[in-house]
Amino acid sequence: MNNAPLPAPGQHTADNRGLRESELLELFFSQSLTGAFFMMLDEPVAWNAPGADREALMDYVFANQRVTRVNDAMLAQYGVARDAFVGFTPADFFAHDMEAGRQIWNTVFSTGRAVLETDERKLDGTPVRIEGEYICLYTPDGRIAGHFGVQRDVTERSRAELALRESEARYEAAFRLSPFRLTINRVDDGRFTEVNDAFLRDLRRTREEVIGRTSVELGLWADPSMRERYIERLRRERTIVELEFAGYERDGRREITQLHSTLIELDGVLCVLTIAHDVTDHRLAEMEREESRQQLRALSSRQHKAREEERRAISREIHDELGQLLTGVKLDLAWAQAHVPPDAIAPRARLAEAVERIAGAMEVVRRIATELRPAVLDDLGLVAALEWQAQQFARRTNVRTKVDLPANDPPLDADGRTTVFRIVQEALTNVARHANARNVQVSLRLHVTKVEVSIRDDGRGITREQLADRRSLGLLGLRERAMAAGGSLEIIGNTTSGTAVNLTLPIARVQP
Repeated sequence: MNNAPLPAPGQHTADNRGLRESELLELFFSQSLTGAFFMMLDEPVAWNAPGADREALMDYVFANQRVTRVNDAMLAQYGVARDAFVGFTPADFFAHDMEAGRQIWNTVFSTGRAVLETDERKLDGTPVRIEGEYICLYTPDGRIAGHFGVQRDVTERSRAELALRESEARYEAAFRLSPFRLTINRVDDGRFTEVNDAFLRDLRRTREEVIGRTSVELGLWADPSMRERYIERLRRERTIVELEFAGYERDGRREITQLHSTLIELDGVLCVLTIAHDVTDHRLAEMEREESRQQLRALSSRQHKAREEERRAISREIHDELGQLLTGVKLDLAWAQAHVPPDAIAPRARLAEAVERIAGAMEVVRRIATELRPAVLDDLGLVAALEWQAQQFARRTNVRTKVDLPANDPPLDADGRTTVFRIVQEALTNVARHANARNVQVSLRLHVTKVEVSIRDDGRGITREQLADRRSLGLLGLRERAMAAGGSLEIIGNTTSGTAVNLTLPIARVQP
């Protein structure tokens, strides 16, 4: 018969509950996704005892504190098997940096509880960043018997944070050192929250004078209402590129400022990131260049006009004076022929030769006068002159020449008509000299705002190299004449389809 004493009422229940709690704690420790471990000393140390030699104690701890229990998550953090890990000492953990390890242990043992991030190594030497909480275990008399800890591998998070810090540092450096003015200000009230050195330098202000104030308060807008329109547009479009406006006045000169702005959100506040720079000198230089171009065009136009007047005058002189003189000589020779006896064979032959030479000279005079200034252009108009020019070209070169012209002259002024005629004349001359073409077409179209003239051939097309050659005075002369008349000239070459010369004169050259 069993004489064992019966358990007290409720004792089985308490024992079973304690067993279940112990099992649950063991399950939590072993299956936790967070690394957990115990490290116990071979003998407790009186770390906090008065006059304790902590350096000597630390030497003992690093050699005699060992991992006694560890869970699977902890093993995974270090990439090691349980049998190899149990028994690890602090010296094993920090063989790569003993000084750092001693500082960490000193913090844990001196405070009794610490939350730390540490740089450690896996068993294969791979760096790993650990975030952990460590708590010392004490004997009843206050000596440290060891400690336990829970920790996580935060390597990836640490790398991301480092990358973010580096990115922020690069952004800060780029923002601060940019040669352009960079600013950030709130959309709602326009107050600056950040500005760079270039902004402060150009405005001759200190950071304290700018932060918290608005661009209007600083006088950066000649017209403050423009800032309101700018913000309204920015709200609609989110980004504005190359907005130019009359900015603040410095040294007696109103600056032309160019803005590039975009909306950004910082800490939940809608802000504007702006890049601004002074384009005053650039715009003034552009205006000066354009003024210079206009002056050169005006000068070129006057030169062309003067040249045409000279051509017209010389042509008239040749036609009227020399032509009349030759006509008189021809009449005198004809009279002499009529009065030479029929039997004076030699004199009659010499007179016939002289008459023939005079006729040839008169033809040369007419040709030179026409080339200097064709009378048909002044007498019959542009369309007739272009038709005549095409006929002359076809007769001289045997190139089939087609014209596509309106029935009536376009309403161009005298300079415009001369420009069209001379460019067509020069283009046809280039075809004869260089193109080896079989067909040419000359066309003229009148639009509402412009006149378009085209000369196309099917010869060997002009090359890009020839078009880009600045030494080509013929092409340069064509472009110069077109620009002097306020128009433009485009030359297109193709080795398989020939060359097209396209002239456009704007409405400014067209009489109303």
